[in-house]
Amino acid sequence: MANSKILNFDSLKKIKENKHTSYIAATQTESSSNFSDIIDDEITNFFLDAIHKNHLRNKQKIHK
Repeated sequence: MANSKILNFDSLKKIKENKHTSYIAATQTESSSNFSDIIDDEITNFFLDAIHKNHLRNKQKIHK
């Protein structure tokens, strides 16, 4: 764990800002809009899960 990188909110913000880069030239359709929402949800769920697991690990360390 010593070599693991810490994800901060700046890196999350950059991911959210940059994730549409390859779709700028594409026409926004209902399908691509739904796809974008799915990506938003997946990114959000990934980070919320990681934050929750980290919280549980820290809580466990405190109680040992």
